Amino acid sequence: MVLYSYEKGYRLFNEQEKEVLELRYHKNYSQQMTADTMKYSLARIQQLEASLIGKMVNAMIF
Repeated sequence: MVLYSYEKGYRLFNEQEKEVLELRYHKNYSQQMTADTMKYSLARIQQLEASLIGKMVNAMIF
């Protein structure tokens, strides 16, 4: 059931947020490693991470 909700929520993310999600939570990269990999500032990664977490909270579909 939770996996189903995760898949539904994943569609809410833009491509940048999906890449942050992949690197941070699937590959276990730090925020700085994610920023370096994506060639973004650390602040931008923090913004993207906050955005995707906010979308997940707002779309809690269980």
